[in-house]
Amino acid sequence: MLRIAIVEDDERDARTLAEYCRKAAHELGDHVDTKIYSDPVVFLEKYRADCDIVFMDIELPGMDGLETARRLRRKDGGVVLIFVTNMAQFALEGYTVDAMDFIVKPVVYETLRVRFDRAVKRVDLRRGERIIVAGRNQTRVVSVPDIRYVEVMNHKLTFYTTDGEVEGIGSLASLEEKLKKYDFSRCNACYLVNLDFVDKIEDGHAVVGGSRLSISRSRRTGFIRDLADHLGGGGGGLNAVRNAFKAVLYGGTCGGGVAARVSLPPAQAVFAPPALLRSRSCGRSRAFRTASG
Repeated sequence: MLRIAIVEDDERDARTLAEYCRKAAHELGDHVDTKIYSDPVVFLEKYRADCDIVFMDIELPGMDGLETARRLRRKDGGVVLIFVTNMAQFALEGYTVDAMDFIVKPVVYETLRVRFDRAVKRVDLRRGERIIVAGRNQTRVVSVPDIRYVEVMNHKLTFYTTDGEVEGIGSLASLEEKLKKYDFSRCNACYLVNLDFVDKIEDGHAVVGGSRLSISRSRRTGFIRDLADHLGGGGGGLNAVRNAFKAVLYGGTCGGGVAARVSLPPAQAVFAPPALLRSRSCGRSRAFRTASG
């Protein structure tokens, strides 16, 4: 069951959103509990941090959607937020309140479905999806959202997480199938990357949590496409992201000065200082990686 709040003062638009959400959830084999609020003040008064997804108009009576979102974040920093608006010129400001994306009115079902699928993935992560990592001497439980990337070497898997390294035994191909729905993608035969942690693409490498991971020629197109889809929601409201990544595919780099960087929305344009980066290529020894740190 997905719990959804729609903050929209136009009754017809609110009903359309609710119906589209029910349809999208049904196609995913799920159900929704939808509440509609025409007044943002009432929404905030009644909100108890119990929603999975909030759809919010920007142009609202009494308090605009951006201010409503700022106050919402004080109550709930993790709820998935999507702006629905005919004021596209202001929608990118939504990244200051960690909005996942925006939809331009009038809402088309196909566009909403793409955003809805991404939102559901985030909800699953927020609910704390975990995997069991079996090693030679111990078994650990690892939270999927905390995994930056996974490396395989001689059938040994190393999970690089926000809390350190966890080692296990298994197949990277099998792990890839399990984590694909959470937006993990292979950049070469040795690395499976959580796309949430990709800081930038530069000189044939993905910068992930302070490490430079080599992108192989055979996987480059697929990896960049997965990253563009992850950031841009399939090419809808953030087509600029896709266009920027074409430079990576055909030009080979987005490094260097600010003007040369990939044009991500502000909250996603995070670039690690060069001194903190560690260059990693498939098959390098642990001694090399440590020395490069």
